[in-house]
Amino acid sequence: MTRPKRFPVHIGNILEDYFQKKGWSEKLKEYKIWTHWTEVMGKNLADRCQPLHLRYGVLTIGVSNSTWLTQLQFMKFDLLEKIKKVFGITLTDIRFKIVENPKN
Repeated sequence: MTRPKRFPVHIGNILEDYFQKKGWSEKLKEYKIWTHWTEVMGKNLADRCQPLHLRYGVLTIGVSNSTWLTQLQFMKFDLLEKIKKVFGITLTDIRFKIVENPKN
């Protein structure tokens, strides 16, 4: 009898399966907001704002100053749709908050 060939499996696939079984897949999707923010938003925007927290479907974003806060308010609907689409999460609203250094 021959043994089935086993090919290396990417650790990401193993962890994703494990998280799925534990019921953590939604939290993993939400976590990606922080790990992929610059890629999704672009460097220019990511240098001026960062996600702070996500609670009950509301994402709070820290913004560097009032000028950018106003600009982001105008972009709010587009940002909301983009974040929902890219990260595949349930998001109902975005709130903006001025913070001293949005990168921290």
